[in-house]
Amino acid sequence: GSAHYWLGELYILEKNYREAALIFAEGFQKFPDSIKAAEMLFKLSQSLYQVEKTTEACKTMEKLIIDFPKNKIIPQAKNQIVKHNSLGCAHLNWCGRCLFLCRVFLNLYFLRSQHRSLDHSLLHHR
Repeated sequence: GSAHYWLGELYILEKNYREAALIFAEGFQKFPDSIKAAEMLFKLSQSLYQVEKTTEACKTMEKLIIDFPKNKIIPQAKNQIVKHNSLGCAHLNWCGRCLFLCRVFLNLYFLRSQHRSLDHSLLHHR
């Protein structure tokens, strides 16, 4: 997993985004539980965006947000989404979708957390 991540990073430094995307995808597919799994999805999304595969980039970002909601990369992913969305490019509408999904997920998480604390408090007050 980590080897794939760093190899992908080397391809990004060379601006060879197609090869980077292939490496990150392979790394995540082979090692979905790797310590670098979330980062590989993030970099895969960025690489796909660079080669104008916006639909795939969006799906990858969605997977990152859903599968790794508490990962340290999530704030950076959100910033990236907002950054791309603020450019005003018509082909970047996927970022708005991802941001929307992120907000939906956070709202659901917040509601679920409140519900759990309510359930917990009700159990202790009986």
